[in-house]
Amino acid sequence: MRIVKTGWITPAGNDEETIWNALRMTRPNLAGPQACQEPDDRQGTWEPEGSGSGSGRGRKNALEGLPKKGRRASRFSHLGLCAARSAIRPEWIGDRKAERIGAVFTTAYGPLETNMEFARQMIGDEPDLCSPSLFANTVHNACLGTISMDLGIKGPSTMLLGSNHLLLTRLLLAEGKADLILAGAIEEYNEELERSLHIQGMEARRVDEAAVVLALAADDAALPGLTAEDADIRIGETFSFGLGIGAYGLLPSGLAEETGLVGRIERFLRKYRPDAVLGHASWTTLGQAERRAIETSRACEDHPAKETSSPMPIAAGSYAAEDRVPQQVSAGMRTDPSAEQSGGARTSVDSALSEPANMSDGFYEVFGHCLGSDLTLKAAAAKLCLERGQIPAALGGSAKAPERIAVLSAEATGNYSIAIVEKRPGKGR
Repeated sequence: MRIVKTGWITPAGNDEETIWNALRMTRPNLAGPQACQEPDDRQGTWEPEGSGSGSGRGRKNALEGLPKKGRRASRFSHLGLCAARSAIRPEWIGDRKAERIGAVFTTAYGPLETNMEFARQMIGDEPDLCSPSLFANTVHNACLGTISMDLGIKGPSTMLLGSNHLLLTRLLLAEGKADLILAGAIEEYNEELERSLHIQGMEARRVDEAAVVLALAADDAALPGLTAEDADIRIGETFSFGLGIGAYGLLPSGLAEETGLVGRIERFLRKYRPDAVLGHASWTTLGQAERRAIETSRACEDHPAKETSSPMPIAAGSYAAEDRVPQQVSAGMRTDPSAEQSGGARTSVDSALSEPANMSDGFYEVFGHCLGSDLTLKAAAAKLCLERGQIPAALGGSAKAPERIAVLSAEATGNYSIAIVEKRPGKGR
């Protein structure tokens, strides 16, 4: 299925140019949570009504033009609506029946800010005096109603919890249930949630928020005003399996062996031979498992390691490859070509996981950990890399134009997903 357009509301920015500039920075100077409410500190912005325009670097008000009928919607719904509006063209809706355009979204925690406020009203006040509009926005799929009414779409729509919405989208398109589906993910920052996750042992250094929407269409679908070059990128394959444990808490050291995670990833990489991999930070439990899978796939006889002409600078959380052989990753580490010849995996530092202070979190340093938006955000970033023809500095850096990128992500429910984002057949492969 083709990715025909993308909508972003992220810590690194709300448009592709701003986000790309952030990815090109080796160590982006982005700090603190709540991408959309701290315009002085962050590239991205989502400015609530009455908050003022703010000041900062290349800002735009993501809520500009929001209809009055949507003002009572929750901030969670506003995030999704703004991203959805950016991911669709008006002519696509006007030319097609509304029943042929759908929306499939996912989230890990939903409108948590709204739910927490409603709980505070229930506990601190008389239950009968709780805000009706607040109550109406406590359900996760309220945002889909807001999006559907605003855009005028009537196709299949649903909100998933911690699941791979790309799989459901592919199924709906394959069965001809829709011509275009907005596949989105929303995660809203909540201070209590971040504190709770760190208490539970979450390895992420910074929890953040994002709303990302991919407008997906079948490979043979025709959309008005869309050229072949506009839809050059597709999601070629995606699958998921259960880890048996929530991915945001303290993960046991033997998780990879117990679930067969390394073997599953390794077989996937051997089959699809991506030019780069967007995974978890290499100092995390999942990141270490992913790295072992990459090293194993390189050592296999049917996927031999190739000598590179020069060492490649690479960053934690992303893996770049020469000749479609994924390379191991850590900031300050460079692949040693002499080790490649002997089949080893030597690096220019003693430990594969050097001191955290000497490492760049790569993808997560730019965006933070956006929880339920992680998979969609990585897929959108992969699309951007393929369109720009390079892996930027924050994701490892490579002058070689990538043609296929694998994205790896785990959800709060323990769902682990892998997807391939690639140039369409005949467009470089």
